[in-house]
Amino acid sequence: MEIRDLDLHGMYQDLADRFGALSRLFGELSSPDATKELLDSLTLADGAKPFPKLVDINIPIVGKCFWLRELIEHVVTTPAGFVEECRVRDDLTPSEFGLYFSLAWRHRDPSLVGKQKGMAIRDTSAAIPAGPFLDALKANGLVTCKDVMTYNTSVTLVFGKPEKMCI
Repeated sequence: MEIRDLDLHGMYQDLADRFGALSRLFGELSSPDATKELLDSLTLADGAKPFPKLVDINIPIVGKCFWLRELIEHVVTTPAGFVEECRVRDDLTPSEFGLYFSLAWRHRDPSLVGKQKGMAIRDTSAAIPAGPFLDALKANGLVTCKDVMTYNTSVTLVFGKPEKMCI
């Protein structure tokens, strides 16, 4: 691989100046008394007394430009596969409604009566979960079922596009 001799002296000097400023900062904080003063100023409730060592240090950043990148939350949605979703038919006859109520009453969970804010017995728009109640509705032709795609959703962190910021 070919190594190119690029004119990067300005960048090297800028980084050296920054490291020098950090060295001076850490030099100021290298004694136990200075560290105690820093921690006291950061943790005391009055908060009115700034840490003088940070204020007095000359850090050469004014007139400089930096490349910044945002850290962005990116939502990723991927198909997970088809599942069967069944709902009570919306064209039930009065006798089919009677059969539906009978099946709903038979398959209810008595321990949840009065404790649940779920669907009413007549709410036929919700998808019916798999189980004996759905099996009974299917056996009596009271539901329509279709395959519906399900998705897995996750959030990842990605970098945004770089932007140049000058101070």
